[in-house]
Formats: sequence, structure tokens, C-alpha cells
Amino acid sequence: MPPNSQSLRKVALRGGAWATAAQLFRLFCQMASITVLARILASEDFGLVAFLGSFTVVIALLRDMGLSPAIIQSDRILDEELNSLLLVSIVIGTTLLLLVYLIGLFLASFMGDPRISWIASCYGIMFLIDALGVIPMALMRREMRFKEVAIRDSLSNLLGTFSGIVAATQGASYWSLVLMAGVSSISACLLSWKCAKWQPRRKFVAFSRIKHLIFYGGAFTAGQLANVISENLDKLLIGRFFGMGELGYYTRANILIQTPTNALLGPVQTVLFPIMSKARQNSETYRDAVIFWGKSIVYPFAILAAFAAASSQIVIFLLLGRDWSVSIDVFRWLSLLLFARPLGSMVYLIMISEGNMKAFSSWVWTNVALTVLAIIIGLNWGAIGVAVALGVCSAVVGVPIALWFLARGGKFPMKIFFYPYLLASAFGLSWYYILLNLMSIADSWSLGNYLKIVLTSVTSLGVIAAGVGITYQLRSKYHS
Repeated sequence: MPPNSQSLRKVALRGGAWATAAQLFRLFCQMASITVLARILASEDFGLVAFLGSFTVVIALLRDMGLSPAIIQSDRILDEELNSLLLVSIVIGTTLLLLVYLIGLFLASFMGDPRISWIASCYGIMFLIDALGVIPMALMRREMRFKEVAIRDSLSNLLGTFSGIVAATQGASYWSLVLMAGVSSISACLLSWKCAKWQPRRKFVAFSRIKHLIFYGGAFTAGQLANVISENLDKLLIGRFFGMGELGYYTRANILIQTPTNALLGPVQTVLFPIMSKARQNSETYRDAVIFWGKSIVYPFAILAAFAAASSQIVIFLLLGRDWSVSIDVFRWLSLLLFARPLGSMVYLIMISEGNMKAFSSWVWTNVALTVLAIIIGLNWGAIGVAVALGVCSAVVGVPIALWFLARGGKFPMKIFFYPYLLASAFGLSWYYILLNLMSIADSWSLGNYLKIVLTSVTSLGVIAAGVGITYQLRSKYHS
């Protein structure tokens, strides 16, 4: 029986709460490990592991080849198909193990450091372990068991962090970092199998029965790889043409934008993807919910982007210090990404939940081409030029193109999301100038940076809360 909008709303709220809690706990574990291990280990220990990680970051995207989202999105999947997909996943994990091992041998020989090959061997085994946990983890997310997923993630992060810190205190040096990742990987795999309550059988199907899932996963993985390319090309070119100093100013500002964006959108995507995949069974509920969330999400992020842009100088001075003043303009222009990304994420979720991978691939690679073009144009003016080009391209060109690709599917005409996007743009721009005037008043009162950031953040959150309340009131009246 297709799920109704009321039940899905309850699942979404509970799932969002659990996903957010898990995300915050993961952040706590990361900060704890960074803070403690930085006082125990030498910089060479971190550099040794990071050096190998810079070569395996792309391989990490291939660990499940998109099989997990393929299982979540599928309308119906049989145990025999899951058994076959488990075999495929094991083959992928074994292949990655061998690939990482060979990369480690090459890098060890190239750098003249045999430690790299041993670390690579351990990370290769982790890829295989991760592959073993793909199917049960996908089943939990498919069944919208967000509580179990959050507990699994939190426990694995806790065990990994604890083991790494203990090993470091016992003089394990760089092996403590490897152990931290290994314990987290093993515990996550074991907990996935424990919670999923699915037992594989020796019943399999022909490749023709699962090829649509593999093709879906391949298209999904190709899109992920394209995003990695576009998200890292700016850093590569800035470092190459303007040096590490300029790159440092750019990356610090970029991280300050991306970290809260990922923290806000990460749990949303984790929860909404399986819910939207399930809601497709009821086309009316699905379309109504997607339009509501798509229209609602642009206004809060327009306010957040305006706050980030208007408070750019204060944010940089408070978090990085006055020596990083070059990052102010970079941060201000990259705040446009904070406004544009939520609607792009909604388009992404719609396409992959519907299995429209042809449109998804076309959109992703078009977006990569636009990003590359923007970076090339912006390079003429250094890191600030790249920030301006990427911010403007994303907000002015990227979002309309994403909505155009979505409209080609027929369910969501471009005007449904584009008009609210234009209104949110005007609202965000107006709020940006209001905040600038508010800070001018604060300057006339000789308020410090801390008081000014509190003033602007509280007023911005108040506007967001008022907007959310009005939106829900209007929606309730409409449905009644």
C-alpha cells in the first residue's frame, strides 16, 4: 500500500532528528581525535597517511559502485537479487583491494618509503570490509530505519576514535591513524549485518536480472566522480598558478562555507532519498511533498547566504584572525554557493529517486563544464576572481539549468521552482543590505565583533523562523 503524506512526514521528522544527532556526534568524534592526536603524534605521522589518502580519495567513491542507492531506489527487489549484488560488491571490494595495494607499492618505490605499502595494504583491506557491508546498510536505509543507521554510525565513530587515541598514547605513531580507520570500518560492517537482519542465501539470478541496478549504480558513481573533479579543480589551478599562499586563503574561506552547508544538507539528503524513493508509489503525495520542500528550502538558505555575505569580515576575523583578511572577499562571494546548493540538491534527489539517470548524467556533466569554464575565466583575477566566477555561475546559471533538466522529465515544470527562487533571491539580497545597515548602526554604538555577530545571527534566525511558521500556516489552510 502506498505511503500517505502524513506517515512520511512523521518518518521524515524522526529520521531527520536521528540523522542530525549522528552528524553532530560524528563531528564531536572528529574534533576530539584532531585535538587529542595533534598533541601526541608528529606531523610526519599525519602527512604519511594523508599522502596515501590523496591518491585513494577517488577510489573511495568506487567502494560500492552506486549499488547502495540503486537498492534504495528500486521499487521491488528480491532476495535472490540481493545475493547476486552481494557477490558483485565483494568482487568490487577485492578489485579495489588489489588496486590500492599496487598503488601503495608504486608510491613506496617512488618515495623510497616502504611504510606506504604497508599502510596501503591495510586501507585496501578496509575497502573490502566496506564492500561487505554495502548491502545490509542499503537495506536499512531502504526500510527507513534511521534510528538503527544513526546508532550504527555513532558507535563505529566512537569505537574508531577511542581505539586511535589509545593506540597513540601507547606509542603506535601513524599506525594509530590506520587503526582508527580500521576499527571504525570493521565495527560499521558488523553493526550493519547485526541490525539489517538479512541473511544471504546461495540463490542467485542471471546478470540480466540485476544489470539495471548495476547500470544505475554506474551512472550514479560517474556523477559522484564528476562532482569530485569540479569541486577540486579550482584548488589545483589556484595552487598551480598563484602559489600555496593564495590557495591557503581560498581553501580556508571555502571550508567555512562548505562545512555548515554539508552539516545542514547532509542529514536532509540521508533522510529524504529513501523517503522520496518510497513516496514515488503515490504520485500525488510525492509530487505535492517535493514541490512543498523545493519551494520552502530556498528562503531559509537565502537568509543564511545573506548573513554569511554581510558578516564575512567579522566571520573571518573571529574564526581565522586578521592575518586572513584576503579571505574576506573570497568568503563573501562563495556565500552564493550556500544559496544555490539546496535547490541543486533537491534536483539531485528528485532525479536519483526517480531513477532518471540519463537526465542526471546530462545535468552533472553540463554542470562540470560550466564549473570548469567559470574557473578558467576567474583565474584571470586570482583566488577572488575564481570565487566570484563560481558563486555567480552557480546562482545565476547553474540553478536555472538544473531546473531546466528537471522540467524535461515532465512532472515539474520549470516555473514551479524558478519563480520562488527569483523571489528568494530578491528577499536574500534585500536582507543582505538590511544587515549591512544593521552593522553600521552597531558600529555607531561601538559594539564589538562578538556582539555584532550575535545581533545579525539572532535577527537572521528570527526571520527564518517567522518564514517557516508562515509557510506552514499557509500550507495548513490550503489543505484544510
